[in-house]
Amino acid sequence: MGRMKRFVSRTLSDSITTATQWLGGAGPNTPPDIAPHPRVRFVYPTQTVECAAFTSDGIGFGGKGSVLYRTRDFFRTMEPVDRLPSGETCYLVFVDSRDYVYWNAMGSGRLRRSTDGGNTWTTVLHLGANPDRGFWRMCEQPTTGYLFAGEYTSKHAISCRVHRSRDWGETWEEVLYVPGERHVHAVHSTDEGTVYAATGDSLSILYRSTDNGDSWRIVRAGRNLTAIASYGSTLLLGSDAGWSSDVWKSRDGGVTWESRLHLKPRRNIVWIRHFGYGVFLASHSLDVNPPQGLLPELLLSEDYGDTWTPVYRWNTTADWAGSWRESNVYQGWLHLSDEYGFNMMVTAVGAPSSHLNPLPDGAMPGVRHPESITVRNKVREEA
Repeated sequence: MGRMKRFVSRTLSDSITTATQWLGGAGPNTPPDIAPHPRVRFVYPTQTVECAAFTSDGIGFGGKGSVLYRTRDFFRTMEPVDRLPSGETCYLVFVDSRDYVYWNAMGSGRLRRSTDGGNTWTTVLHLGANPDRGFWRMCEQPTTGYLFAGEYTSKHAISCRVHRSRDWGETWEEVLYVPGERHVHAVHSTDEGTVYAATGDSLSILYRSTDNGDSWRIVRAGRNLTAIASYGSTLLLGSDAGWSSDVWKSRDGGVTWESRLHLKPRRNIVWIRHFGYGVFLASHSLDVNPPQGLLPELLLSEDYGDTWTPVYRWNTTADWAGSWRESNVYQGWLHLSDEYGFNMMVTAVGAPSSHLNPLPDGAMPGVRHPESITVRNKVREEA
């Protein structure tokens, strides 16, 4: 995954802040061999960003180059709220259970935070002078509210570290450092509070912490994991290593793995997201110089990751094609972006309308699953 290109956005200006029509164009054509799935629906916002996340009230934040935008109508319109002048690409926008918002643009080395809905921003973590150090993944531990941020590097920088905050992002401490490894591909916490970190692209180690990040144990090495998801204590793991595309299931904390997807030639399982009740989506994206005719896809599982079915296919064989960044799930909806400025919103829980037009008040149709809000409410009650 360290081979991901350093995508640089188009020049931004104040004029690129509104959209006149939310659904705009139809987006890339899906080849006809994939029939519409009754569970999955798509909409295509014309206001595009590189990475996005939503608060519990549906306020969206999206980064594009060095600028972070805020939207109250799911990217029909948006306004700039923060800027990192040296930033080039936004890899991270994250919202915690208090609705504090975090973001980073590669090239800046800074993690920014807002505690008031995006009105004011402060730098809460600065990685130093190296412009190729930044962040791609963050997670919140549901049992404590602790935050974990994994360093990601572009070009040829090496800095494999996990940082932890025990005070809602106010201060940070380094809790994992892997000498000789390039960076962190994924950090993830299960509902029970076990934290995982997957490193790449040299040693490719899966680490596990059962004491809130105080100590870490190597549970598996040699697979370049890039995606981690879970339900209960069971893990789903995706990789970009070797000559195949793979999703594994682990029922023992990553020690033993069961193959649940194995496809050749190789693509990348970049992310896996749980929509509740055993429904998962995964991004099956291309790397550099992909084999001729190979297309990136979205994959759906309705049985807790045991089987996977393509539900969307990009009609392009370009390097790095497919979705490389995804938002959190808000009311059954997920925001996706690729490396070429294409955005879409996807739901995998069904919808009340076959056309999925925006509701009059700008809200998205969808269903908020109890599984997706239980942890958020629990942390808020204990805070």
